[in-house]
Amino acid sequence: MMTMSVAHAVAESLRRLGVERVYGLIGIPILDFIDALYDYRDSIRFITTRHKQVAFSMADAEDRLTGQRVLRL
Repeated sequence: MMTMSVAHAVAESLRRLGVERVYGLIGIPILDFIDALYDYRDSIRFITTRHKQVAFSMADAEDRLTGQRVLRL
């Protein structure tokens, strides 16, 4: 039986859903998730912002303009 961390399970789920970019603010609560995304760097890119409102706006704009799936953290 193979075990997987929650962070890796979330990253794998995002990859399966077709998410290509994750916009967010780096912080202690999501460091494990960001580390897990490193293993998926070929398919998911983490884009760092300085404010969470900017992350939301960037992801929302990309979603509306391209129709591609993005995650807002």
